[in-house]
Amino acid sequence: MGLKDGVINVLLDYVEIFSRIGMVHPLVREMGKNWHKENILTVEKAMVFVREEHKKYKESSEK
Repeated sequence: MGLKDGVINVLLDYVEIFSRIGMVHPLVREMGKNWHKENILTVEKAMVFVREEHKKYKESSEK
């Protein structure tokens, strides 16, 4: 996919922590493709993305 090991680690942690369905290979693969498409290619960008997504999720669940 072209993602560095550190970015893949963030992706896997994100899926493991926030996915209610657990670690599902197709889900992880699709998310990895999307991250690559969105140019999330560094650990720093991955962490910012995860934080923003979690904030959006938390805000939507509070409504």
